[in-house]
Amino acid sequence: MDNKEIIEYLVSKLKGCQKELEDLEGLFPYNKFSIKLYKINDIISIKELLISYNEKYSVYTDIKKCFLYYIKASEEQEHDYSEISLKFIENKIKAFPLKEKISLLSFFMRNLKKNGHDEIASNCKELIHAEKIRLCWQEKGLTNVIKFISIWSTQTMWHLVITILVFFLFTTIALLPAPLICMEWIEVKKESFSSNYFINHLANTISLLFDFDEGVKVKGNNIGGVILIMFSKVIFISIIINYFVKEIIEKIKIKN
Repeated sequence: MDNKEIIEYLVSKLKGCQKELEDLEGLFPYNKFSIKLYKINDIISIKELLISYNEKYSVYTDIKKCFLYYIKASEEQEHDYSEISLKFIENKIKAFPLKEKISLLSFFMRNLKKNGHDEIASNCKELIHAEKIRLCWQEKGLTNVIKFISIWSTQTMWHLVITILVFFLFTTIALLPAPLICMEWIEVKKESFSSNYFINHLANTISLLFDFDEGVKVKGNNIGGVILIMFSKVIFISIIINYFVKEIIEKIKIKN
């Protein structure tokens, strides 16, 4: 068989599989998901073969359908939900570009949560974060460094706490007296919380970040100092808000 005959054969077989799946959907809309999963896998395999012959086919929507059947098929079986495997999902999306991988994994995670598979959804979320971080490193640039911080800090509450502690550490160091006058970009008006210099400095930094005491103030001595103060406050507020906004958005997506 030459390439043209092979392509014609594959197209014919694809149409047959699509018709069989359509019939199954019509006859059994709420069950027989294991058979539907088998059929959609056939469709994906045939399309992938056609793509290898430079035919214009996409398996993106078929992969989504495959994920839905996979979840439902697992529920039809008399076994624990933990048998849903992320390895199966990873194998299905390995040929996709990173952005599409992330989109497909997010779709899978939302449907896992909708169907009560919270544990495997949590594992899927970790995988999504890992892929997003990979994307940041791939694309590089200052914007992607900011994205990386945003993604990493919103993975879990612990990641948020660690990010805030690191930010607090850098802020504490930045607010220490400059060794040279020419380096004094900012000036801090401190309150006396302790006779110990370092404890007092830490207390003033905490008060400054969280506005605990109106007496603790910071001002820029030049344009660089003003930008540094503004940038620091924006980062601190953004880190906290970003975490809670993402949590709210995820819950809304799951409900919809």
